[in-house]
Amino acid sequence: MALTNEMVSAMLIEVFETDFDSAEVERLRPLIERHLERMRQLQDLDLGNDPRAMAYITDHRLQP
Repeated sequence: MALTNEMVSAMLIEVFETDFDSAEVERLRPLIERHLERMRQLQDLDLGNDPRAMAYITDHRLQP
């Protein structure tokens, strides 16, 4: 679902409690869309698992 200027304007009012003019909303919309896409990518990585189950790199240089 693509963001509309009205949706962006409503989000900005909710977060910042002020109204932005249409030029500012138009300028901010691609930035917000990019941010949302990055959030989706991070959610797809599923980094919230149990850390004990994750594979870590062992640095053998630090072992005696």
